[in-house]
Amino acid sequence: MSTQNASTAASEPEFSIKSIIAPLLAVIIGMIMVILDSTVVNVAVPNLQEYFNSSLKTIQWTITGYTLALSAVIPLAGWMTDKFGAKRIFLITIALFTLGSVLCALAQT
Repeated sequence: MSTQNASTAASEPEFSIKSIIAPLLAVIIGMIMVILDSTVVNVAVPNLQEYFNSSLKTIQWTITGYTLALSAVIPLAGWMTDKFGAKRIFLITIALFTLGSVLCALAQT
């Protein structure tokens, strides 16, 4: 029994900080992007009111709908992660979010 434990221990790689730095940074950057997205929407409330000539209640309902749409996607993301793999889905969603942000920044109207 001790030889089985020794062979199991030998086959497992040793833990090192260097091995988790890249995935950890990817998750941190992704979470910062989510927080930044929510913050930008909330900071833009006065500008949205002025631009669309709408009341605060209308803008708040719009932001609530935006937040609910984000929440509705969570189960879909879980299913896609199970089907296609967490790393692939994470990288694709970050790339799509970045592309969407760049396109919004380049919009002229």
